Amino acid sequence: MYRDMLAEKQYIGDLRNRVVGARLQKDGLMPYFYKWKKGDGIRYYDPDNFDSLQAANITASPFFHYLLYPIADWRQRTINNLWLIAEYASLFLLVSISLLLTRTHQQQWLVIGTGCFFLLTEAWKMHIGNGQNYIFIPLLAMVFYYCLSNKRSWFLTFLAGTCAVAIVLIKPSAVLFLLPFLLVLKKYSGVYLALLLMPLLIAVVWIISGSREIMLWKQYKENITQQIKAHQQQSPVMQVNEPDPHFTEWEGIDMKAIDRQTQLHPVPIFSENGNFFVLARMVFHKNINTKTLFIIACCCMVLALLLFYNRHNATGFSLPALALIGFALFMILDLFSPVYRHQYYGVQWLFPLLLGAAVYRPVDKKIYVLLAAGMLLNIVNISFVPMEHTMGEYIMLVAIIVLSLRRETANIQ
Repeated sequence: MYRDMLAEKQYIGDLRNRVVGARLQKDGLMPYFYKWKKGDGIRYYDPDNFDSLQAANITASPFFHYLLYPIADWRQRTINNLWLIAEYASLFLLVSISLLLTRTHQQQWLVIGTGCFFLLTEAWKMHIGNGQNYIFIPLLAMVFYYCLSNKRSWFLTFLAGTCAVAIVLIKPSAVLFLLPFLLVLKKYSGVYLALLLMPLLIAVVWIISGSREIMLWKQYKENITQQIKAHQQQSPVMQVNEPDPHFTEWEGIDMKAIDRQTQLHPVPIFSENGNFFVLARMVFHKNINTKTLFIIACCCMVLALLLFYNRHNATGFSLPALALIGFALFMILDLFSPVYRHQYYGVQWLFPLLLGAAVYRPVDKKIYVLLAAGMLLNIVNISFVPMEHTMGEYIMLVAIIVLSLRRETANIQ
């Protein structure tokens, strides 16, 4: 925590573009192609948004900007402090909910140990150092899972549907996580399904009912398209933008003091881009185009889903197995993303790691050794082992898929 407090006192740039995006959207402006101009002052100032691209560096969804509205007008320094608290609170909630899913003391200690050791990963360190928001993906997934496992409460059913919609509106590719749950919808009553799907209906009506809302999502999609082109060196749209005025003090941010803090208390972060196309480029010295990446990812996801279906169709599908394979599908597409996948994306592994710990069975000990090895590789930095963090992520992916295929996992209710 002391390390992370030092990191927060330094400049956490990714949080700033989300705050600026929320402010622009709140003020009735379109954020995804905004570039600072003289006269805009510090309200929309982001030192990382000065380049030759037409697209802004604002990549959070319109829905996430709405979530920031209550704090968007606060000073950046105040928001930074609050964000650090929110990240730790999210981790605490993840561990707490996971503990509610346990049945044995061994499972409880595994959950607590997983949460504690994850603080040592480069993914967590970079997530804090950049002020990122990926912690909310596993948090929403865990709340959804917990609510879905409690069929008696109508409120929890509605909350499960709300979390499912929220996770997709924050990161649309997360719809893959929800896909396997379609296999068990017939087990639920009509009233239960109505409550579960009500948030989806509300969200759809809300988005399509206003032209501005539709335009926001269209521009969000176009921004992501331009980001992909930039990351894949496919000639994104360029333009002449105003130069950075290099404000040294704004909204409680003192850049000179930050530089001194960085020199006095450096927080080293070792980041890797774990994308499949990066590995292919390193090994085969060839670039894989976006369409090929998508086809390979789809093939991997279909294969994993078919194996899962054939394995459990006769004996039945349990919620732990569905959640694990669903998150594996989501992470497959994440690893095959054409956008450089920095280390902080790894925070998303918190959901399957904590869920796996909560449903631990001694019969699956070898699989958990793989999971532990994968997380350990995301903690250590070994100079003579290339891409050890990335290796750890792929090991965890394989272990989670294998765990979802275990019939013992399917028998856990």
